[in-house]
Amino acid sequence: MDFAPYQSSPRRPAGPPSPRKRAALAPRSYPSADAYREGVSEFDTSLGIRLDYEAALANSDYVRFHAWQAALIFTAILIFHIVFSWSSFLSWVFFLADLALMAFLALRAYQDADTLDRYEVPFFGQIAGRFLDDE
Repeated sequence: MDFAPYQSSPRRPAGPPSPRKRAALAPRSYPSADAYREGVSEFDTSLGIRLDYEAALANSDYVRFHAWQAALIFTAILIFHIVFSWSSFLSWVFFLADLALMAFLALRAYQDADTLDRYEVPFFGQIAGRFLDDE
C-alpha cells in the first residue's frame, strides 16, 4: 500500500484476504519458553550467578557508589560536550579524554573490588558519597 500524501486518487482497500492468504498470515506456533530453558533454574542469570546473589551484589554500597559517581561525572561531561559542540577538534579531543577517563575509572573499580575501597574522583566522589549516605 502506498501512503504517499501526494497521490492523485485514493485507493480503496482490497477487502479481506482470501482463505489461502489467511492461512499464510495465521500465527505460527512456536515452542514455549520452557523448552529453551531446560536444565536452567529460574534463579540463574546470564552471568552464571544466582539471581539472589546478583541482586545482593547490585545493591551493595560499592556498586551503588560507583554508579552514582559515574552518573554525575558523565552528566557533567555531556553538558561540557554540548557547550563545546561548536568545535569539532575540541569535541574529538574531549571524546578521547572521555574514553581514557572511562577506562581509568573502570580499572580502578576493578582493582579496588577485592578490598571494597572507593576511588573518589574529586568533587563528584564526595557528592556520590553523600547521595549514598542519604539512601
